Amino acid sequence: MAGNNIRYQNPYMPNGGKPEDTNIPLASFRYPGQLGTLHTALYKDADGVTRSKTFMLVKTNATLATAPENGGVAWWSDQDNFEVTTLATSRGRVAGVFLAAISVSSVCFIQVGGRHPGVRLIGAPTAAASAAGLVVVPSATAGQADCLAAGTAATYPQLGLSVGTATGNYAPVFLTIGAAW
Repeated sequence: MAGNNIRYQNPYMPNGGKPEDTNIPLASFRYPGQLGTLHTALYKDADGVTRSKTFMLVKTNATLATAPENGGVAWWSDQDNFEVTTLATSRGRVAGVFLAAISVSSVCFIQVGGRHPGVRLIGAPTAAASAAGLVVVPSATAGQADCLAAGTAATYPQLGLSVGTATGNYAPVFLTIGAAW
């Protein structure tokens, strides 16, 4: 970590400051007033480039359609209480991208801004992810996204823009959902 955003105090991270390591059972979380807080910092990606990323502290709901995974899409199930789900019925309410495998009814961070190295795409996306900045949107599959062809109108709010080709079903995406924060 090269630097922190000093405008706001960062939320408590019990494991030394890695958002992807936070997976705390809700019943054990001692700071419920911090849900919804943002953490912005500079992180070095696998390609060696340091980039600004923004994360939000949220809780997962008790009825996840599929277990959250690194790169899995999170949708709001109760935005007022900072609760996310992987249920595709909530796909019109884009929340962010999970950073790791997360348990049901747990507190974790989701990424809401900056470049994510591998957002989970459906097995056969509408268009192949590329560095051309194709729009990435929620899919009808729990916890997964779709990539649209250039010039295709999105029927759901966009998650971000592709910034590279997919490796397997994971594509690097610049998340634009956090722009409103």
